[in-house]
Amino acid sequence: MEHSVEQLTTLLGLSRQIGTVQDLKTLLAHLDEAAREVLNCERTAVFLYDAEHDELYSSFATGDQKIRFSSKKGLAGEAFQTGRTINIPDAYADPRFNPAIDRSTGFRTKSLLTVPMQGYEGEVVAVLQLVNKRGGDFTSEDESLALTFASLAGVVVQRQMLLDVYAVQQKMELEMSVAHDIQLSLMPGENPRIDGFDIAGWNKPAAETGGDVYDFIHLADNRLGILVADASGHGLGPALVAVQCRAMIRALFTTTEELKTVITQANVILNQDLTLGHFITVFLGILDPKTAMIEYVSGGHAPILYYSHASGEINTDAATTQPLGFLDSIDGTPAEPIIMQRGDLLILITDGFYEWENSNGEEYGIDRVISVIRENQSRTATEIVEAIYTEVLEFGAGTVQNDDLTVILVKKI
Repeated sequence: MEHSVEQLTTLLGLSRQIGTVQDLKTLLAHLDEAAREVLNCERTAVFLYDAEHDELYSSFATGDQKIRFSSKKGLAGEAFQTGRTINIPDAYADPRFNPAIDRSTGFRTKSLLTVPMQGYEGEVVAVLQLVNKRGGDFTSEDESLALTFASLAGVVVQRQMLLDVYAVQQKMELEMSVAHDIQLSLMPGENPRIDGFDIAGWNKPAAETGGDVYDFIHLADNRLGILVADASGHGLGPALVAVQCRAMIRALFTTTEELKTVITQANVILNQDLTLGHFITVFLGILDPKTAMIEYVSGGHAPILYYSHASGEINTDAATTQPLGFLDSIDGTPAEPIIMQRGDLLILITDGFYEWENSNGEEYGIDRVISVIRENQSRTATEIVEAIYTEVLEFGAGTVQNDDLTVILVKKI
């Protein structure tokens, strides 16, 4: 369903809170403001889950009234338990509605849209309630927009809740570890299964960095979105930038699958958020298994390695545009699509591999990567990835990994 540019811009603006907000209350205040603007309603409430007491509670709601109740009661409780959206045009006509909250606050609830907010692994971590649509009832379009909003906000809220807890318990070293754990939890749990293709994704963060991320996004008609991103710099900041970038791209794919729109919209927000000199390289593609075609745009991710089984050659293609966040606008025009033939390989690899230096200060280099690919091209995608990692480890024996290692390999079978 199409949404306005203004709605989309506001929605994407939520993702910037990942890298800027330092506490949960401030984050919820931003969510409240954005939700009321995007959904054009009078009030909102975000009910967080307290697992210890099995209760939902609102630490921030429009009107600043604090509310706590059983996670099994009311419309919010039903949305939390079932994971379903509930749209009620007349709250007082629905027996599930609890008027006690209205009585305690002096507010009159009319229409009510209740949406579950999912965390990293799809579990419901909170509930968003939108109260009193201005000018009428909440529509099916509002439900769609609210779900998109909640899918992004749920991840943001869960991340901030985790960070707040750990910030109290530990200092910077543990915060770094938490950021790594969160980032790893966002990586795909398994490789996608696509007829006619063998696909493997793999990531190994360095001890003190976390700026790489990869993702597989399942789209309509069995197509597959492919993402590899690498934020500049080291430490907690780049890790959060990578998480932010992934969240934005996933949110954008819920409204459009046009690569140019996705990449340029993501760049606008990142450019506003990143400090001068910081950026993130991004490869974003869509694989259509029916045609064996890969459409892609590459914001600074290069080289893009492509092995042709027919010729035995490996092309090293350049990026199609600049890294994201560095300039206020980029040319997001996709490259010429790739039509894969049986035995062909597409290899997306981050610079942690070919920039790994041995004890003599010599880099592994892209030529060694190419040699490993050529020598192992007949093996499975997972085996080829393992061979690359094994070779770079042997090359760098006696040295420490100081940058993230990430690779996606697509093989036509």
